[in-house]
Amino acid sequence: MSLLNDDQFSTLKLYCKIDQDFDDAVLNNLIDAAALGIARAIQSDSAPANFISDPRFLIALMKQVAVSYTHLMLPTKA
Repeated sequence: MSLLNDDQFSTLKLYCKIDQDFDDAVLNNLIDAAALGIARAIQSDSAPANFISDPRFLIALMKQVAVSYTHLMLPTKA
């Protein structure tokens, strides 16, 4: 089960400027990892589901996923 509902996932994709679907699996992995990291930074034994209804958590999640996705897509130097 995904942490984000369909509207939240669409909003995150718009924020990241992603208009294709072929990276959705990678994006979901980035979402899960970022959400756990943010939740554990708030409280060490917490779960992302405890905070997902807080708009501040969702904004932090979108920002972290955008940075991770952008970094993942950067070309490497030969």
